[in-house]
Formats: sequence, C-alpha cells, structure tokens
Amino acid sequence: MSDFRMSFDPLFSWWVIFAVSASAFAFFAWLELKRKQTLFIPRVIALILILISLLALLLRPSFKAEKKSEAILLTLGFEKTKVDSLLRLEPQLKIFRLADTESYPHSEVLGSIQSLSDKSIKYIFGEGVADYIFDLMGARNFQFVPCRLPFGIVELTVPKVFPKRKNSISGSFNSSGSTKLKLVGPSGVEDSVRLNKGSTPFTLSFRPEQSGLFIYNLMYEDHLGNKSSERLPIEVVEEHALKILFIQKFPSVEMRFLKNFLTGKGHAIAIRTQTSKNNFNEEFINFPKTRLNQFTHELLDSFDLLLIDSKTTDELTENEKSILKKSVFDGLGLVVLQNSVPIKPDFYFIKGKNISNDTVHLSMPGIQRTFSVLPVKVIEQPSVESVIKSKDRVLAGYRFYGAGKIAFQFLQETYRLELEGNSNDYAFIWTPLIEKSSRKRNKKFELKLINPFPYYPNESLKLSVLSSGEKPAIRSDDIKVPASEDVLLDDYWKTKSWAGKSGWHRFTANDSTTLNYFVSEPSEWKSLRIASQVKNTLLAQSALQTQSSVPQFENEKISPLIFYLTFILASGFLWLAPKI
Repeated sequence: MSDFRMSFDPLFSWWVIFAVSASAFAFFAWLELKRKQTLFIPRVIALILILISLLALLLRPSFKAEKKSEAILLTLGFEKTKVDSLLRLEPQLKIFRLADTESYPHSEVLGSIQSLSDKSIKYIFGEGVADYIFDLMGARNFQFVPCRLPFGIVELTVPKVFPKRKNSISGSFNSSGSTKLKLVGPSGVEDSVRLNKGSTPFTLSFRPEQSGLFIYNLMYEDHLGNKSSERLPIEVVEEHALKILFIQKFPSVEMRFLKNFLTGKGHAIAIRTQTSKNNFNEEFINFPKTRLNQFTHELLDSFDLLLIDSKTTDELTENEKSILKKSVFDGLGLVVLQNSVPIKPDFYFIKGKNISNDTVHLSMPGIQRTFSVLPVKVIEQPSVESVIKSKDRVLAGYRFYGAGKIAFQFLQETYRLELEGNSNDYAFIWTPLIEKSSRKRNKKFELKLINPFPYYPNESLKLSVLSSGEKPAIRSDDIKVPASEDVLLDDYWKTKSWAGKSGWHRFTANDSTTLNYFVSEPSEWKSLRIASQVKNTLLAQSALQTQSSVPQFENEKISPLIFYLTFILASGFLWLAPKI
C-alpha cells in the first residue's frame, strides 16, 4: 500500500485545469510586475494562495483516513433494552439492520448483504450473522451481544451410524420447564428421555436394521402440552469388513469371545495359537488359508489389525519385533491384550504408573458396571487418544505410531458381559477400539461439508476435499462445480455450491466418492440454527480480537469552505494593497 494518501476528484481534465491555471497565474503575475507599488512579495504570495484555492476547488482533494467502527448491526432476536443502553453511552453510532429484522427507531435497513462491505460495524446484536457475511465485513473487530437461546434443540451430534448396532445421538435441549424428548424411526419410537428446565444434555439410542438413507423424527412435548418435531436425516452406512489376525500364546476365554464377536460382525479372522515351541494351531474364518507360523512383512501387510496377547509379545525375537515395528509404522493397527502389568518397556509400551486400584466403575449406556482392571494409570500425554475413560483414568485408547496405531485395553474379563447376554455393552467396549485402531482405508478423496447442520434451500455450501494426489472433479447433484487448491496445502481443495430444494442431495468426486447430505425446510431446526449462528459469531469475534486487524481506509474530502475563505482573504488583500 502506498504511503501517499492524498487523492483528487477533478471537475475537468487534468491538462485543462493546469493549462488554464498556469496561463492565468503567468498573466496576473505579469500584471503585478508592471505595477509600481509597494508590498510586492506579499502580493505575489496572495496571488499564489488564490491560484492554490482555485486549483483545490477544481481538483476536489481528499485524503485517506482510517475508518473508525461507528455502527451497530441489528439481527433477528436483538434485545431492544440492550441497544438502548449502548446508545446512551455512544449516541453517535449509526444503526443498520438486516431486511428480516424487526424495526428500531432511526435504524436503516440494508438493501443487500453486499452493502456491509463498506460499513464499519462495531457492534452486532441478536442472533449474529452467517459465516459468508464475515467475508464481506473483512477483518474488522466487533463486539457481539447475543440473544437468549430459544426453546428447543440447541446442540446436536450425530456420529457415523452403522446397521445392527446400538448407535447414539447426543445434544443439548433448552427448555423453560419439564420436557419429554423422543426419537421416532421408521419402525416406531426408538428411545425417549425426560429433560429438566434449562439447557440440558441428552442422549438417545437406536438400532437400525439395514443401511440406507432414512428420515427419523425428534419429537418433544413441553410441560404445557405443546408438541413439536424435527426431521432428522440419518445415513446408515455398511460396516467395513476388516482383516484381523489373532496371535496368542494359548487359548483364552477373552480371545474366544472376542473372536466370536468379530466373526459375527462379518470380519475376516485368522488365528494362530502356539501349542508347543515350534508348533502352531491355525484357524481361518472368512479368510483364505495361509501360512501363519512366521512373522513376515508380507503376512502382516495383508491384515488391517493384529490382536496379540502380552505373553506372546514378551517372547518375540528381536527380528520379529523389528518386522512388527515396521509393519505398524507402515499402517498396521496393533492391539496388545495385557493381562499383567508390563515389566519392561518396548515400542508398543504405553507410559503409565502402577497404582493399587484394580477395579473401576464404568458408566455403560443406561447402567454402571464394575470391572477388574490392570492397576495401571496412563500418564497424561498428547499422543494418547482415549476411547474408554473413567473420570481421569484412561482404560482403553491408542497412540499413533507412524501411519499405524498402537492400542491398549486394560479392562479384564470383559467376556462376562456376553455370558450375561449384554451384547450391546460388550460392543460398547470393543467396537470403538477395533475401528479406531485398525489400518486406515486408502481413499482417493475425502469430502467434508464445512457448514454445520442444518442446511437450507438457496444457502451457500462450503465443501472441503482432501485428495490423495489426483485432481478432483466435483459434482453437486450431477452439476459440475469448480474447485480450487489451497495455496499452502497440497492436495487440499475447496469448492462452493448452493443448496437445492428440501430433500437428500449429494456431492461426488470423480464419480468414485460420494457425500450425501439433507436440505431441510426453512421452518425446521430454528433453535439449532440460531444457536449455531450465535456460537459461530462468538468464535469469529474471538478470532478477530486475537489477531491484528487489517486497517480499513476511506477517502475523506477536504472541506471546500477552507479554500473559499482563503480565496476571499487573498483577493481582499490584493484589493486593499494599493490603498495601504
């Protein structure tokens, strides 16, 4: 940016103004030279001031001044009393409001969202604004005064949903009294919960029987008997079948039940059990027969996950440990089933300290259970991701090791859950650990919508695409949309589209990867939309306050009155000079 901050808005062409001005100055200066009068130098100075004044009136100069935040933006749901209080402190503030916002005295309605680009917003009241509006406002600091959260669902989390498995959705409900919330699926009521007054967290569980795109309903009834519902789109995806290798020193009940559980999920299983020093028993389920007696890179690379007991790891040779270490580093998932406290550290060792407590109370879905557990407490470290936790004690988790993961499970005798017929609780313990620690599937593209749910017709949708090296060809409902690669991150692409009419839609990348999403009606999910917008506006406020804001400048014209007065005073002096 140039340091020269003066600019002009001439009434005529530059060359015309300077040609006429130079000629006039030369003519009047010649006249003054011919006159034999006193005060020659002051008369020349007065003549120069007249010329400068005329030039300024014709050129209309202005200078760049930094914009000062001096406006309020009112959005839906603003509280009038709070705006009144602010205006008593800063009465000079201008007031703008969006077209759909209720009126306020002396406020000006914005003709379009684009007009915000030349407004200096210092305060925002109400529900806040959508993400794309911040792009128009630029990097300018503002203060946000949010509205009260409305009645209804204000937070919602829907994880990946799988068929024939207990899945859960969670969130937060804001209520003025006791409210009953229930989840209704294609087959009827799946789960319900009663909520108290205020913002209350909730969890609802359901078990879909098949994969596909479905519409569930979240129905709620308040303490006054008022009923309402929201359509909840659910995509049930097929569970990816894993190739799992069991290596055990001798058969154990824990391993047998875990094998049966994973087999029932359709995973391919290979088991090697040592019967003597050099003899092994092999078993294959949904997996072709192969040689398991020796550790090789080729063997381990053909599996997604290795489940091995700690007695076997203790007897691995240095060469076998080296092979295992490299395979994990290349992407293999490793779960070490420990039935005793490890004596010596190794690459699969999780740093922990011995404690005396060998039992733990664990909150399961809908019930609390007591388990035997290894008397070890994992030392808090950023590399460890917890999967099961009780208070501050991590019971199961994993850490990254190169492209692979090393997992641990300290709970003992979990097979008792299956013996009691509690298959859902058994799956609660093992399924997340198996899925999160297994080899990551290689995908050409990974699509993700940046916008939070819900999506509405004719609203902007931002899509991010992570590519494995190939340029993505993105389509939105079979309509090609352009994508641009990030200037700093290779293979990270972004694109923008517009939501269509209500219903299911999809993005595709090179016709190989699909992302399904649902567009809601404008009347749906109002409380969630308001809460999300309030949250995003608060985050934008914090982000702008922690970074140095880019100065914004505007052209401020120099008052022509200054030049008129200069012209009159200099002309008056020339008229009085002969009489002095």
